Amino acid sequence: MMEPFCVILKRALASEHPLHQILKYHCRDITIPNSLGTPKLIDEGKFVDQLFAFGNNGTARLLKDGYQVARWKVTDFRGEIKVRG
Repeated sequence: MMEPFCVILKRALASEHPLHQILKYHCRDITIPNSLGTPKLIDEGKFVDQLFAFGNNGTARLLKDGYQVARWKVTDFRGEIKVRG
């Protein structure tokens, strides 16, 4: 969820901008591991496929289902704890 903000940060904000100064630490080393590392984990025959019983197909389903409910609201840890009570 952070990658779009990191792309905007690098493309649109000057390095002197206050938001750039705040967000640059959150965006450090996020794009490359997510774009190169994820396929190494979830592709057919890779780590998750070998290590877990649900394999590659289960991982794809888990990611697809998780993406459907991924909203900024669910990133509120304290709020989610209260809701789940």
